[in-house]
Amino acid sequence: METMETNKENIIDKYLNTKKKKIAAGCIAGALIIGCGAYAIRDTSPDLVLNKTTVQIEYGKTYDASFKNLVKTKRLDKDDISYLKKHVKIKSDIKNEDQKEYPAVGKYKVTVNYKDETKTVTVKVKDTIAPELTVPENTEVVKGTDLSNFDFKSLMSATDLAQLNDIQIDYSGVDVNNAGEYTAKASVEDINKNKTEKEFKVTVVEPSTDENTETTTEVQTDPTTGQKKTVVVSKPKNNTTTSNRNSSSNSSNKSNTS
Repeated sequence: METMETNKENIIDKYLNTKKKKIAAGCIAGALIIGCGAYAIRDTSPDLVLNKTTVQIEYGKTYDASFKNLVKTKRLDKDDISYLKKHVKIKSDIKNEDQKEYPAVGKYKVTVNYKDETKTVTVKVKDTIAPELTVPENTEVVKGTDLSNFDFKSLMSATDLAQLNDIQIDYSGVDVNNAGEYTAKASVEDINKNKTEKEFKVTVVEPSTDENTETTTEVQTDPTTGQKKTVVVSKPKNNTTTSNRNSSSNSSNKSNTS
């Protein structure tokens, strides 16, 4: 009787041990499946997608060839973004123009390497902004003035990031032999073919009819804006002043002799 009871206990223990082992094995297998699944998911690395393949910037601006500007990360989770940052390599041939803090007009290449693929971004620097040109509101000249020798350019200023060509003056609409108001044109162009043109007034002034005065053109500068202009003025001739002084001196001498 006692032997039978012992045999039953042994059978039960063996069954329980086997069941425990199965449960443990099941747990291990489940863990392995979950772990392998998670590994398989992470092993599927994100694709490299660029924001743009061509970028255009204005001359005078800079472009940062960084991961943030180049790689599209919208709808990616933090792990994918981190993975891309770690494996993406960026090379750029963008460099600043000599003695300037921005690149010269032209095309540049940015290479983005990721695993076994290479993608390229073209960066175009263009100058589309015309020069700034300042002209006087009115330029007075004496009737009969030779405008081909008149220094209009000294009254004007032009600025631009790019190198400038000389200011050009078109005074073909000015009749310098007749007093009155006329319209002339000034224009300036930079080396990238951006051009600015402005009109300005030219006033032809009759000279003084007094033989003891001379009529000339003077340059005046606005103390507030610094803008220059010309004004026609009439002044006594130098020889007239000298003559008057001599006459006074002679009169004085005669008086002293008397």
